[in-house]
Amino acid sequence: MNILALIIGILVAIFIVTRFPSPTNPKKSTYYPILLATFPLYYVVFALSVLHIDALIQEVLYSLWFIIPALLAFKFSARPFLFLLGTAYLGHAVYDAFHEQLFINNGTPSWWPEFCGAVDGLLGLFILYKVWRRHQTDERDK
Repeated sequence: MNILALIIGILVAIFIVTRFPSPTNPKKSTYYPILLATFPLYYVVFALSVLHIDALIQEVLYSLWFIIPALLAFKFSARPFLFLLGTAYLGHAVYDAFHEQLFINNGTPSWWPEFCGAVDGLLGLFILYKVWRRHQTDERDK
């Protein structure tokens, strides 16, 4: 395990949640879906960088599991889609953790899964927390 990549991933996630608008802000909720849509594309670029066609095809297919929820959350900022977005971030963290067991992409840097997994996991937890907090506030205001 690459501890340095994990620490840097945590720091990047902290930077994102402190500098970006809240994912539950309906007027500025596009940042997190856009990020999620781009994260799987790094694996596609890694496969392209070494012209590993089998990995490229698999990465494109797997990326759809994350790009589709990101597009839905981008289009609709309602609570169910934000919940889906947070869950998709967590799913991508799991994907990062088990990426090498699924298939080999020779272009992926050895430190990438820990870095990306830390960012994905923390952003997913943050989004789900914000959705839960908004739900609690809405229930209290009724």
